[in-house]
Amino acid sequence: MQGEYGQLDVDLPGGAFVRGNAPGAGRLASVTNPFIGIPDPTFTGWYIEGSWFFGGHKTYEQGGRWGRPVIDHPMFYGSGGWGALQVVGKFDVLDQSDTAFNNAGG
Repeated sequence: MQGEYGQLDVDLPGGAFVRGNAPGAGRLASVTNPFIGIPDPTFTGWYIEGSWFFGGHKTYEQGGRWGRPVIDHPMFYGSGGWGALQVVGKFDVLDQSDTAFNNAGG
């Protein structure tokens, strides 16, 4: 089993002007800041994953990396075994909306 959670807190630019590429200008210029009065948004994401390995086992290499799986009864090379099977399931969520930010017109 493994999982992760991540959160991104965005700091919108402050001040009356920001650097922007105005239409037709062809270069960066100072433009009016469209984010004045809009709260900084927060975005989140997470996942959970699980797996089960039948007919063998996984190994770790030096440095904490996954190594090649070791198969108890390989299908080939004269042994005629059943081999191995890994079943994996994963669920993930990415929330790229922020109610306060969206309600303020962001």
